Amino acid sequence: MLKEMVLVELRVQRRNPIWMISFAAAALLGYSEAFTAGVLDWPTTNQAFRAYQLGCVMIFGVMTFLLTAGSLSRDLSDSRKELLLCRPISPLVYICGKYIGNILFVLCLNILFMAAFLVIPLLHGQSWIYPPRPFLEVMFFSALPTILYCGALGVFLVCLVRKVIIAIPVFLVYFLAVALFRIPETLRGKKLDVDMWDFSMRLYPHTFTARIGPCSLADMSFSHLLQPPVPELYARAGLYSVFSLAILALSVLLLKRMRNS
Repeated sequence: MLKEMVLVELRVQRRNPIWMISFAAAALLGYSEAFTAGVLDWPTTNQAFRAYQLGCVMIFGVMTFLLTAGSLSRDLSDSRKELLLCRPISPLVYICGKYIGNILFVLCLNILFMAAFLVIPLLHGQSWIYPPRPFLEVMFFSALPTILYCGALGVFLVCLVRKVIIAIPVFLVYFLAVALFRIPETLRGKKLDVDMWDFSMRLYPHTFTARIGPCSLADMSFSHLLQPPVPELYARAGLYSVFSLAILALSVLLLKRMRNS
């Protein structure tokens, strides 16, 4: 049953215009950042994978939320809610099927997004591509936890408020406050090499010192990947994966309560 749910969700989202618009926006945002940093020449590897991370965090996180929240909100609408609550499928299988299907779909798009950056040198007549390892590290330590967490938030908020028109503003306020305006680090007044509670999954070099104040609000490029990756990066990726599972468990409980009411 779970496999069928995942496959159905993949087929449904393939026709969803949200991912097309988001993918184009991510490419535009990332490419503009990369080529602005590279000025007249093609970007360096560091500039390219920093721009790749920018697109992943700022666009793919929001896209994952919109896809998962939109998928559940359609089923929880007044015209289809009774059908959902009466169908012979457990809330756990339903939530997991919706979540996994959307996550797999976004990860496939993320791989295409990464490939678009790897071939930048070929656009300038070169015979080589960027080394894939830094991009894979950014995907594992930054993009993947962000996608998992945003998708789980989409499921949870829709199950909680049952209206996507309410869930979207709540998520965007939270996302922008933490990912863009860096409120947590401003409240602490300092930044470690790896911030375990950084929702936006920025990756910092060992010598990086965060700028608190107006400068940090304009800093949209994010920072370099830690080389080599330190254990805290693995811990942070695991932390947000656990958060995602916990949020999904709460979503299942909310759906069960909705069915029993």
